[in-house]
Amino acid sequence: LCATKIGGWAPHELHEHEQEEVARDEAEGVRLAYVAATRARDLLVVPALGDEPWEGGWIGPLNGALYPPMTSRRDGKRGPKCPAFKSKDSVLRRPNDEVAQPGTVAPGLHAFADAGYAVVWWDPNALALGLTPTFGVRREDLIVKDVPKNVVGDGRSKYDNWQLARARAREAGAIPSLAVATAREVSEKEEGGRQKEAFTFETVDLRSRGAERSGGAEFGTLVHAILARAPFDASRTVIDDIASIEARVWGMTEADAAAAAAVAARVLEHDLLMRARAADARGACRRETPVTCTLDDGTLVEGIVDLAFEDSGRWIVVDYKTDREIAGDGEDRYRRQISLYATAIARATGQPAECVLVRV
Repeated sequence: LCATKIGGWAPHELHEHEQEEVARDEAEGVRLAYVAATRARDLLVVPALGDEPWEGGWIGPLNGALYPPMTSRRDGKRGPKCPAFKSKDSVLRRPNDEVAQPGTVAPGLHAFADAGYAVVWWDPNALALGLTPTFGVRREDLIVKDVPKNVVGDGRSKYDNWQLARARAREAGAIPSLAVATAREVSEKEEGGRQKEAFTFETVDLRSRGAERSGGAEFGTLVHAILARAPFDASRTVIDDIASIEARVWGMTEADAAAAAAVAARVLEHDLLMRARAADARGACRRETPVTCTLDDGTLVEGIVDLAFEDSGRWIVVDYKTDREIAGDGEDRYRRQISLYATAIARATGQPAECVLVRV
């Protein structure tokens, strides 16, 4: 539905919403002025009334930037690359053949020094107005074929070379500049030990010989979380509290929390962890630390070390694994994984490293 004014008559709806329509028109004018001003790069050409600003059109928001001060409106100077305007009037015609007024902007360059730009007002008599626009192809000379064959061949050759260069660039861009893998992903392959370094390896068995306990990947995650958070000198009460909180986080039972707390307490009492505690007091211990290393084939390997500490000039790299983890994946895979961690630490510190697999 369109409500419009015809012959001076308008529907009631249009009268009732007249102010709303006016506001919309004004907003559209501001939008058009904004688009014009922000799209222009070096030059913006807009229509204007030379006698006085007109606020009713889309250029209304630009009036403040177009009209020079009243005292200098008659002092236009020749603009760069502009003709010498013969007239001092920027209005083509007026009713009753009126002449220019003192407030009429004279053709020429008007500088807005404080704002850092200038406006050239043109003499409309210098423009070829009222021309009939031409339709069809304007620059037919750009597509005619009556040109020397060597010109066509040269252009075709340049185009073919461009296509080949683009294809090569796309092929090169499709090749990853860096291959990234986790230590787990690399260690799952038989060639996981692709690093040059070789390390001594020790297995510490801290498994309980008692009754059947909880197991599975979730239980191993819970044990890891407790060992990562518990202080080396934590009491059993502190360990139980941490286990209870972590069990709730992972959605496990209090029985799981108690079993995991018992495992963690047994690990923290071992001589290996006592050495880690002494290193921690010296600031030479890292827990749950991200590490990276680059293999001989350029692969960047990322992983997180359970525990690493410096002892007598060597770094001891520790990884905790449960029975079910080792039974499912095999001890060799975890040996390769710890070796990757040791490679990263040895290269970063410049010190030798040893690997320890703690079976919990």
